[in-house]
Amino acid sequence: MRSPTYNQIFLAILPDSKDPGADLKSLGMDPRYAAYSGTGAWTERTAIQELVGDGTIGKRITPATVAGFYARHPARMWARAKILLPIAFSLRPEWCGNFERSAGYPHGAKTTHFALWSAIHEQVLSRIGQPLGDAD
Repeated sequence: MRSPTYNQIFLAILPDSKDPGADLKSLGMDPRYAAYSGTGAWTERTAIQELVGDGTIGKRITPATVAGFYARHPARMWARAKILLPIAFSLRPEWCGNFERSAGYPHGAKTTHFALWSAIHEQVLSRIGQPLGDAD
């Protein structure tokens, strides 16, 4: 759960923040890590090795810490949920293919074998998230 925790902080909380240093302090982290906002656990320029190595992520900062942050900032939690809800119910996001690069298909190509279930999912299940995403 270390990489998802890192991603929540550096790909969601900090990029959405008006004061990344203050948010890092409230999470119990050094504000200098604001420089890593927008990095993922496995991207270039990541700080995950350092933060896991010194126990910041995994021991002091856990998924429960991130959940507590959002509990203290419900408006930010709702704003993040509104972004994620439309894709949360999608099995095949438009930016995601399902072939290995070595298969020789173009980037983002999708198999048609999964199309029936995807259509059912899109037409029926995706509607569940619609009212939530539209609410303000």
